[in-house]
Amino acid sequence: GMALIHPASEHPRAIEMLRELDTVLRKRLVKKLFDRMIQDEDESLRLIQGARYEIFIQARWKPSTAFDIVTGKYMSKGFSKAAILRYARHQAMRDPRLNARGQKYAFGNYSMIMNYEPVPAQAPHIDLLSPSYQFGLVVTDKIPGTLFHEGNTHIQTVGSLINTWRRQPFGGPPPKLAEVLAKEQRARVLLRDFGDVLASSSTYNCMRNHSSVSTGSLISLPGSVVHAGPGTSAFRAVIFFSASPKACGVEEYHPDTQYSSVLLSGHLVSLMWRQEGVGPVERRYLLTMLASQIEDCPIRGLWSHFSQGDFSEFIRRIEVGRFPRGVRTRAAYIASCAEQPALCSSSC
Repeated sequence: GMALIHPASEHPRAIEMLRELDTVLRKRLVKKLFDRMIQDEDESLRLIQGARYEIFIQARWKPSTAFDIVTGKYMSKGFSKAAILRYARHQAMRDPRLNARGQKYAFGNYSMIMNYEPVPAQAPHIDLLSPSYQFGLVVTDKIPGTLFHEGNTHIQTVGSLINTWRRQPFGGPPPKLAEVLAKEQRARVLLRDFGDVLASSSTYNCMRNHSSVSTGSLISLPGSVVHAGPGTSAFRAVIFFSASPKACGVEEYHPDTQYSSVLLSGHLVSLMWRQEGVGPVERRYLLTMLASQIEDCPIRGLWSHFSQGDFSEFIRRIEVGRFPRGVRTRAAYIASCAEQPALCSSSC
């Protein structure tokens, strides 16, 4: 589960820098700069699910232009990005689980996750796998911590997924679809790694978190745990980063990998769509299942995470409940889309 590491009193300067960083990031002119850079498609920052900003600090495959511009221009002369990251690693290694077996860890992929306006809780998701760890170094004082799920959902096989579907209003899948799904290696791997996000929303309504976390504290969470950024009515900033055991050959966290129920369901639909033996009946079931996941998810705009085209348009229309002219109901829209072999491909 989640571990909370309190601020390290022997590092007052690092905590002082975090407090100053919070003050700087709150400035409206900083927000305007970030918004302009996002509009210009600068790769050092982006908007992520739940209306959050992600500002890359030191991440593989990503530049840190936005963070470096803001800290270079507005932070006091003694600010040191390297010192902040050293403090983050120091805090992470205070989690006794990282020292339990004498493992050495490779740290990386530091980014700032923050919101300016009130935001809802994110869709529950998994973005990092065990035996790696992920952390949130708290920048803003007295903020809610990350939500996390401690139950045993274990939707990690095709069989467990089908059993979950059978308990939903749309029922179990057509036999041919179940047969094809069981044979698809890519689907089995996705379910093994990320399948737990497919539990119903009621399963995750009771996710826990720490309600008020101080600047300089660290939230530590093992990989493969379903979690989400909390809803908040005020500015909130944390530095996210990860650690992987050096000796295990574990794949490094990739900042573009994240699966929520809608994203994983959409990916499964795309894998199944053109499989031999999958026809209109099976496709109608797949789209009905996906539509239920979309309607169950509190976050909107997830259609933008799919390649632009007919499939993302389907997700958008289900989100907003508006169908093409002459199509009066959700069921009719799903049935018409199920007749379109070109609606989706494995690269959706």
